[in-house]
Amino acid sequence: MLAKLTAADYNTGWVTPATGTVTSVAASGGSTGLTFSGSPITSSGTLTLGGTLALASGGTGATTASGARTNLGAAASGAVGSSGLTMATARLLGRSTASTGAIEEISVGTGLSLSSGVLSANGGGGASEWTEIASVTPTGVSSVDFANLKTTVYNDLLIVFEGLSHDSGSNTTFSIAISANGSTFGNAYVITNSVAATAVLHGGRIIPNFRANAGLSASGPTTINDLGQAASLAAANSAWRCNGGIDAIRIATGAGNFDAGTIRLLGR
Repeated sequence: MLAKLTAADYNTGWVTPATGTVTSVAASGGSTGLTFSGSPITSSGTLTLGGTLALASGGTGATTASGARTNLGAAASGAVGSSGLTMATARLLGRSTASTGAIEEISVGTGLSLSSGVLSANGGGGASEWTEIASVTPTGVSSVDFANLKTTVYNDLLIVFEGLSHDSGSNTTFSIAISANGSTFGNAYVITNSVAATAVLHGGRIIPNFRANAGLSASGPTTINDLGQAASLAAANSAWRCNGGIDAIRIATGAGNFDAGTIRLLGR
């Protein structure tokens, strides 16, 4: 290399430079989360990069896919069973809220059970036991409505009359009317004999498959002695039509008000 030979100006010449070695070289990942092994190098060696790149430096701060999604706030992907999503026990995935939106947890309603991945109707493969939906003691009113029936989990309905009576000054009947929307009712259908205010009625009325567009309802209340059985019922059975299924049922007196007894609604 060309170098000055003395302190004097322009006294230069070609010389062979001296040789030397590195005394110390170190490496550090700083706050990035990365590390180096083999540091420092004092003569010769290899620096090896390791560690996990932090979020602030453009990494994920994790060594697993699920950990990376958590740190990044990303949604899980893949099959639901292996995506890392969690949910409560005895729930189904679906959506009941109106309009398009996120998946929701759906509870298992009365009459159903969810166990070991199987959704079952209580009572096995056949009809389940009757479950009470509502019970009313209609004193001082002329009618009783059972509404929002389509929102229940049941297919069959049973109306039970226990000690029902009226306060009309003359004989009257009890009737039943149905509605597809809960507000507009069809013509009432008489389900009892004309009875005096002193009469006390017992019995029941069953409406199978009430979600259908048409069907039948059977039996009704009548005067029955304790531990007795009615020999016959007037206008006991009837057929009905209700497009879209029955959403509400109205039990009413022909005159006066109910003054005693209970009306129970059951489903299965």
